[in-house]
Amino acid sequence: MLRDASLIIPNRNSEKELLALLRSFNDWIELPKEILIIDSSDKGINLSQEFKNFFDQQKIILKCICREQLYPGHARNLGIRLSTFSTICFLDVQTLPDKNWFANGFKSINNSNNDGIWGSTIYISNTFFEKVVRACTFGEKPIRTLPGSFIKKDVFAKTGLFIESTRAGEDADWMSRAQLHNFSFDHSKNPLMYNGLINISFTKLISKWYRNYIFSAKLPYLNPHKDIYFYVAAILMILVALNWNTLSYDYTLRGWNLNSLAYIPNITKISIAFVLSVYTAFRGIFLPLKKGINIWFIFKSLPMIIFLSIVLDLVKLCSFFVARIVRRHDLST
Repeated sequence: MLRDASLIIPNRNSEKELLALLRSFNDWIELPKEILIIDSSDKGINLSQEFKNFFDQQKIILKCICREQLYPGHARNLGIRLSTFSTICFLDVQTLPDKNWFANGFKSINNSNNDGIWGSTIYISNTFFEKVVRACTFGEKPIRTLPGSFIKKDVFAKTGLFIESTRAGEDADWMSRAQLHNFSFDHSKNPLMYNGLINISFTKLISKWYRNYIFSAKLPYLNPHKDIYFYVAAILMILVALNWNTLSYDYTLRGWNLNSLAYIPNITKISIAFVLSVYTAFRGIFLPLKKGINIWFIFKSLPMIIFLSIVLDLVKLCSFFVARIVRRHDLST
């Protein structure tokens, strides 16, 4: 059964994942009347006759719009402008919905007073390294996402469209604007499966993390100071610890007065141990538990989680500083 909705799918150099997503349509209980694939791949896409026959048989309007070098927000905006129906839904090529996702989402948004239905995504992993990455980042619980969302088209007239000049973070930026307008959104009961962590390497993870936060740092929804506060406070604490015992310096003794009230033995070691303990407890245990990671997996892989968390946080911090420097340079020229 077809429903009056437009499904928008941005794609760039992910033909394999796109085809896997299109094949999943065979299992869907209901389908949208219109599908818009906004492609900016280097070599374009060429759908086989198999897919063309399927869309023809189902009488689905398929629009493949090819443009060069589009960021995701720009691609989605183009899809919104070219869409036919008043209900718009979004998928990404690395997100796979179950067979009831579209049917339940369309029913939910059209049988209620909601302005939209937020998408929900579960990040899947197979290998030990992928599971450590998930523990350090997204966790096992479903996360609210733009992919998987159903949104009434007139909502965009009030919030504005997606920011087109950024490679990452434009979806979270738009979602924060929708919240500021107090639109009524429900939550999807059919989470998508995200396979972007499968076969991810350490270098690819670092590169992707840096790229995403370089772009996201300039967006108003993200406050980059949150991470900076911890690192600055930790550095200041250690610097104070290194110099604290100079308060007990006795010139007559030409050294520290061990009987002084200001003297604290092993203060440097204590301070460093305190900073590391707080970081370990919060970043390595509390946050993964909050995100649904099994406690036994946390303790089994805690050294790896802490190491990767430190690396990712330093990469994020570096990207914030670089983005700030670049922004100041742009403003001064």
